[in-house]
Amino acid sequence: MDNLVLLNTYYHRTDSLIPPEAIATFSTHSIKRAIVRTGAKVSNYGWKTGYQNQLKKFFYDKKQRDIMLPVLTYQAMDIRNAFFQLNEVLSQEAIKRTKNKQHLNAYQGTVAIIFGDEDPYLNKDVAQDFNGIFPNSSLYLIDNAAHYVQLDKPNEVAEKIIESIQSKEYKSNL
Repeated sequence: MDNLVLLNTYYHRTDSLIPPEAIATFSTHSIKRAIVRTGAKVSNYGWKTGYQNQLKKFFYDKKQRDIMLPVLTYQAMDIRNAFFQLNEVLSQEAIKRTKNKQHLNAYQGTVAIIFGDEDPYLNKDVAQDFNGIFPNSSLYLIDNAAHYVQLDKPNEVAEKIIESIQSKEYKSNL
């Protein structure tokens, strides 16, 4: 049997999901998107600044943010085209997945759902939605962590992953 770990993510549309501002802008087909996308393509500074401003909101721990933000911003230019391509199809994919989400409850592996309790976008309700779908899931909400839960609280995330795996091993030995 397999293990699956979900860290502040989503698969389908939910009422509680709040897309980050950059995702909302770049995945919504509009004149605003066309203008912003054109600007982001021709202005490296504009793209990097916008990317960095969005990422700042993904951390709860200021110390971790100050360490990781330069690293993540450094890669901004390399991910720009992938980001555009992802957001080109994101809305359509979320709609398709919403129609097929019932298939998730057929997954027999163990699922550890580990979300930061301070993520304003992929929030606690999104995590609880996943927990209600997967039949063999454990929900872990990490205090004082946001979207980058694995960077805000790496030790706690690792502990929860190990706990989830050990729980699976224990159940399989019964």
